[in-house]
Amino acid sequence: MSIPAQFPDWSKHTILVVEDYDDNFAVIDALLRRTNIRIIRAVNAPESMDVLAAHPEIHVILMDITLPGISGIDALHLIREQYPNKVVIAQTAHSYSEKIANETFDAYIQKPLRYGELSKLLIEHLA
Repeated sequence: MSIPAQFPDWSKHTILVVEDYDDNFAVIDALLRRTNIRIIRAVNAPESMDVLAAHPEIHVILMDITLPGISGIDALHLIREQYPNKVVIAQTAHSYSEKIANETFDAYIQKPLRYGELSKLLIEHLA
């Protein structure tokens, strides 16, 4: 993993990470810590909808696909109905599949997440 000498300053940005596993969330938090981005976490789809309602400043959502109860794909449908302009990036340990490809995710990233791939996606969608 190549880490840039200078991290971007994303202190004016807020992202929502929908992730039910503490360890996976800790990785994302550690990868992005030096960018100063504000990270809000939801552990399931209903909670993510509550967070989006309370935080209109969220522009990018990192959505785990395998969530308890309502899947990340079903959560995507709810988000698209109420917040069609939000950027939703699928994050999963599973390889890219036709099921994910047929959905309206703005991008896809495979776990384990790596800083270079994640920062490239965020640069693209936070601009």
